[in-house]
Amino acid sequence: ASNLPPENPERLNTLPPEWNSTTFTGFPFAQAAHLADRQHRQNPGSGLLQVANDAQLRSAVASARPGDHIVLADGVYSGSALSITANGTAQNPIVIRAANRVRLSAAGAVTVSGARIRHRIAVTGNDIWLYGLNFDGVDWHEGQHYVTLNGTRNVVKRCRIHAWKGRCIDVGDDSRYALITRCDLTVKDFSDIAHLPPAQIDVHPTRNRTGIFIQLNSQYCEVSHNYIHDFPVGIPPYGTVKAWGMLIGEGTNGPTKSMFAHVHHNLFARIMYGRDFDATACECKGSDNLIERNTFLDCTSHVSSRQGIRNRFIANWIKNNTRHMRMFDRDHQVIGNIIDGGLTRIEIM
Repeated sequence: ASNLPPENPERLNTLPPEWNSTTFTGFPFAQAAHLADRQHRQNPGSGLLQVANDAQLRSAVASARPGDHIVLADGVYSGSALSITANGTAQNPIVIRAANRVRLSAAGAVTVSGARIRHRIAVTGNDIWLYGLNFDGVDWHEGQHYVTLNGTRNVVKRCRIHAWKGRCIDVGDDSRYALITRCDLTVKDFSDIAHLPPAQIDVHPTRNRTGIFIQLNSQYCEVSHNYIHDFPVGIPPYGTVKAWGMLIGEGTNGPTKSMFAHVHHNLFARIMYGRDFDATACECKGSDNLIERNTFLDCTSHVSSRQGIRNRFIANWIKNNTRHMRMFDRDHQVIGNIIDGGLTRIEIM
């Protein structure tokens, strides 16, 4: 079992409603999760469950207990959506990981051998980790979300989601303290639906494609050190066919709903623009979120706070972008951002 030190429940439950420092260092759980990662690799625990096919994976998930590591052998895992309802603990999470995880070479090439996941995963339990998995979305689709997170302290780490026709990761309304870190995320272009009549495209279930979608009623999601890249230009009918690198909240209560998401040290690259708001690299539609120290590189899409109040954009680097930072509504802070090249400017709407 993991030797993760105990959480401080009082600290977890009393995070301030607003951050008063531009050097916010992250949620206590996220810091503990990184420590747990190192310990898990050194000492995988007594509950080491080796699986080699999808049937074995489902059986292991159904019987999983706190501290178990379900280790996926190389191969393809496909079938109907996998629902994970088991509960780990903060000290002993349930870890679902590849025996040979996704890796990135020094030259930037992604090693994708190992366990290939070709069905959706829906997490509703607590303290579940998805680690080092290759989610391969090429030439198949079922439903909108590849990975859905609900519950408390769930982690997606060092995973790759590639060529998906929907939302790569959906952080659900019932999620608290989710952590998404060190992942590689991209979606498929719209060529699979571009040939359809506009009336069909307008209602097509895959017309919206998103790297990370954080639902409005979730709270305290942390997104850090991810590579979110190569999102396609929108196609007609504009306004309904969209691709977001990241969307934080959406709904009529966005201006008053405090989400406390913390998005930092991510690389957003080549998130492309359609028309109006058909694509944004990172967009807030909820309140009290912190977007800091991210890099937006060669994007033709906006960085914006479309709805919500009291969002903070601190020390981001925007390089060679051709769209703008746009701030709607009120009480935002835009501090210390570097705009380098391109046509980007800050617009107060």
